[in-house]
Amino acid sequence: MRLIVGWVFVCVSCIAHTTYGQGLFVVARAGDDAVAGARFRNTEPTGGLSINAAGQLAFTYEVEATEGLVRGDAVWLRTDEGLTLVAGPEIDGVDRLVAFAPNIPSSLGSQFFLDDDGTIYLMARDDAGADAIHALRTAGSPGMEIVAQEGGAAPGGGVFASLSTFQIQPGGPLHFSATVGGVLGLYLYEGGEVRRVISVGDSIEGDTVEAIRDTGVDARGSVYFKATVRSASESFEGLFVNASDSTVLLAQVEPEAMDAVAAIGSFMVLPRGGVVYEGQRWFDFGGGSFGASPVVRRIAVDRSVSTLISSDSTFEGAVYAGAMALTALGDEGVAVHGSVDRGGPGPEEALLSADIDGDPELLAVVRQPLPGTDHTYNAISQVAGPDLANIVVHAFTDEGDVVDSVTSLGVTEIANAAVLVEHRDLLLVPDTLGLFRSAQVGRPVSAEGVPCMFMTDRDSAPSIVCG
Repeated sequence: MRLIVGWVFVCVSCIAHTTYGQGLFVVARAGDDAVAGARFRNTEPTGGLSINAAGQLAFTYEVEATEGLVRGDAVWLRTDEGLTLVAGPEIDGVDRLVAFAPNIPSSLGSQFFLDDDGTIYLMARDDAGADAIHALRTAGSPGMEIVAQEGGAAPGGGVFASLSTFQIQPGGPLHFSATVGGVLGLYLYEGGEVRRVISVGDSIEGDTVEAIRDTGVDARGSVYFKATVRSASESFEGLFVNASDSTVLLAQVEPEAMDAVAAIGSFMVLPRGGVVYEGQRWFDFGGGSFGASPVVRRIAVDRSVSTLISSDSTFEGAVYAGAMALTALGDEGVAVHGSVDRGGPGPEEALLSADIDGDPELLAVVRQPLPGTDHTYNAISQVAGPDLANIVVHAFTDEGDVVDSVTSLGVTEIANAAVLVEHRDLLLVPDTLGLFRSAQVGRPVSAEGVPCMFMTDRDSAPSIVCG
């Protein structure tokens, strides 16, 4: 099976799409006819964009009647059969798959996901200004369901006062956090029902949850979260997982002891379960004097713990010095946007990777020559990819923005400043088939100044297609 990999580049207002080997074609462009009786408005896309394992593309783009003044936000689905208006304003003579006119503020546009069964999840706002998570079914019997809504009933009593961003793995349940009665709680939507997972004030093995931060979910519906918990004698910070209605402590910050956890930073949930976190561990200087050093650790589904990268990891004279951000590379491993110490005046920004067995590699160091290219990175912006063999980096160079494929074998340029003007965002979320479900690179503008969005596969040279 050939690996399917693609990117979407967003100019100001058009969308194009490709599948492996098919080449580039425009899906939506400002001012073009969308379906009979309606066209895409001459505006920027509202931000929603997602691709599923079947290569279907869902996106949000304002629509207006070809004749008349009706206009508004709309949700679209592109399949092998063509383009479908899933939801939008009611326009005479124009069919909608779902009778729903969404209001999608730009701040909510990234809250958008096309699952493998054709269900589109999005955050939208009603006329009263209340946010709600919607599920739009496009296969079988089309329809819409409100998952949760501000002001709506919450399981166990009370109403949702505010909703957070939602998270979902392909084929898995949807997870979100919300406040009810001023109390933050974690919730899971599965099988058409919402259930509460845990809230501040609940008990975990006799200890009380004081605060919840940073959450994630795997495809099985296990919810991972960091929390501050108070026992009978003290408060401590830990990383927890709730699976099958049982909450378990995975790691906690501990007093000084050799190799114990000194701090827990950010974490990434692996799609099929388990978590990778960056933090610090205690080490003994000798004579009972302890210090903290950076570490990246994996906790598997069976709760076994392994170290992927630590201050003991060396790379031709460079030593791992810490992490700024983690990116899960499918279930194979993790990319670490962090720093290394090469004996200079201070740590240097770098990109590293490690498989789940803890085999780390140094892929790039900022302001150092990159093999296979004629540029060096001044800074790394974002990192993504479906596996260790396909790591995509958005970085800044003296010549402008670049998007590169970076592996242990070298660096291959995918796109440069010629097609990445006013670069805003890179979001790549993998699925189990290796397809980049959503790859959004924001707002480059063609030489003609025509707004557009386009997508290209890894083996094709990117080009502006609008104008």
